[in-house]
Amino acid sequence: MASAPLLIIGCGASGLDLAQYCLAQAHRPVIAHCRRIERAATLEAQGLTVWRQDLDQADGALPILPSGGDLVWLAPPPRQGDEDSRLRQWLPRLLAQGRFRRLLYASTTGVYGSQLSGWVDETGVTEPDSERGRRRLDAEQVALTEGQRAGVDVIRLRIAGIYGPGRLPRARLEAGRPITPELAARPGNRIHQADLVISLYQALIQGRDGAVYNVADGYPAPFGDYLDACADALGLARLPRDENAGDDPAAAFLARGRRVDNRRLREELGVCLRYPDFHQGIEASLAKGDHAD
Repeated sequence: MASAPLLIIGCGASGLDLAQYCLAQAHRPVIAHCRRIERAATLEAQGLTVWRQDLDQADGALPILPSGGDLVWLAPPPRQGDEDSRLRQWLPRLLAQGRFRRLLYASTTGVYGSQLSGWVDETGVTEPDSERGRRRLDAEQVALTEGQRAGVDVIRLRIAGIYGPGRLPRARLEAGRPITPELAARPGNRIHQADLVISLYQALIQGRDGAVYNVADGYPAPFGDYLDACADALGLARLPRDENAGDDPAAAFLARGRRVDNRRLREELGVCLRYPDFHQGIEASLAKGDHAD
């Protein structure tokens, strides 16, 4: 297991952290996928083998892969529609090579939609109420179907809103745009990027075939509380609440409203969260250098 190669599709900030963690912990060779030339240079400078490909293009050569590896899909879907055309196009081609043992797909808790009563665990109904959520649910279902067809283990992670160094809502706070009291009061979970990386790693090691795991901090605080805590830590003004505030689609997506249960993550995968609530995570993010959204 220690030498099994790893292909990361969509190697952004979380992917690079995962690659570095795997190299340090298990000395696993990593192939990192990205689209832009500049990103490829960054990844290569970190000692990674890079496969550069625009997933919106139908053609392109596949990476050269050794057998017996794992595939982690972190690439987001397109920004429109109810399907993930990128995953639908490229995942079957990658799996058809017969090189993988397992597939880890990074989804979102957005597939649950808004559920304002009770806690949501992995057996909860998936009724996404946004295009973004529907695209992710489509990708989950395709990943499971294609993985089963290829005979590989499939593990799905439903990830809450990610924050961490460089991922605090500084721009939104600096803009000072009001939010409605109703939006500010909606409960929601988050996950610090460091805890996300550990969760991805643990899922690779011991995730069950066909299993779903919620990756969340277990601290479903109101969205407004999170924004206020970020404002205080950054030394910025808290956002005013205004019943007449205009639409803010990005904020509305982040504050859909649900309380996500993370017991399966902790008990089955053995993840011990470094930041079980965002107050600790925000301070840690600033200590490592936060810059922007």
